Amino acid sequence: PEAWERFVSAPQLSELESLSVTGAALTDADALVLAENASIRRLLELDLSSNYLTATGALAVVRSRHFAALERINLRWN
Repeated sequence: PEAWERFVSAPQLSELESLSVTGAALTDADALVLAENASIRRLLELDLSSNYLTATGALAVVRSRHFAALERINLRWN
């Protein structure tokens, strides 16, 4: 979890518009870290398919105020 927190908090991601983290065994806790992170608020596309998210993690991401710009999200096969 610490590595994930460092990754999503990296200042280099502030300009990122597309992020795909598929098959990475992400959990609801990881989804919450992502949803609470304001540094990647420019994301237009997010793919979190094939992880271990439940409705709790998926809703945290979908409802995040930091992802208002999201146009496309993939949460299949969780």
